[in-house]
Amino acid sequence: MYSKASSPQSIGGLLDDAFKLYRAAFSKVIGISAMSAGLALIPLIVVFFLPQDPTGMTTFWVAMVVTYLLFAIVGSALLASMVLSLHSVHIGQPQSVSACLKGGTSKLWAVLLASILYGLAVAGGALLLLIPGIIFMLSLALYSIAIVVDDTPGSSALGVSHRLVWGNWWRTAAVLGVMGILWFVLVMMIGFVAGVAMAIVIPELDPAVDSMDSMFAIQFVFNLLQQIIQALVAPLMYGTMVVMYHDLKMRKEGIDLEARIDSLETA
Repeated sequence: MYSKASSPQSIGGLLDDAFKLYRAAFSKVIGISAMSAGLALIPLIVVFFLPQDPTGMTTFWVAMVVTYLLFAIVGSALLASMVLSLHSVHIGQPQSVSACLKGGTSKLWAVLLASILYGLAVAGGALLLLIPGIIFMLSLALYSIAIVVDDTPGSSALGVSHRLVWGNWWRTAAVLGVMGILWFVLVMMIGFVAGVAMAIVIPELDPAVDSMDSMFAIQFVFNLLQQIIQALVAPLMYGTMVVMYHDLKMRKEGIDLEARIDSLETA
């Protein structure tokens, strides 16, 4: 039975808590995570079936723009639903998949707006210098948690994340960095296996025969394996963010309380 921490934890304690939340919430969140991962395969399928000859390029680009717009909208709803599912287990009030999807859908526009602002902030920081981009990438990363957990508007969520993380940036970097490395290693393993498979299969293809179907099959399998890993690891990453958000709020509220007590004693 999972129970959330009642006091701020060490880095090791946060990681342990994140894995406990992942195990406790897995059966409830994996379906939402699988839907989110499967959504990422749709653009690849659209690319394959749309005409790519010069006469059909207008249709191709219009379809791709529509596809990615729908991807962004539905993806935002599924992200919010995943966070809501993890949060509900974290506070000891697990919700059904349908309830999480309904609740997540109500947050989709806030998440979409905050995601756009997040991308612009990180890209802008990276263009100025690499270091600001990395700083923003971590300090603003908890925006989706702020939206779902505390009903923060999308326009304010990045500021909430930044205020919580600032002063604990290195702790946040350490905790999320461990999960990011795990994610990266698993994806790289899949990439290595797919690369070896392609190196074996491609030379066997007959250039005289249209091999587009074969190439698409290889690419699709590679992306499918990547999305399976994504579906399995994403709840762990966002569960870690939920745990981190709760920990940072306790630290922030504790500091604020100490400041208020000190001000009263001074007065």
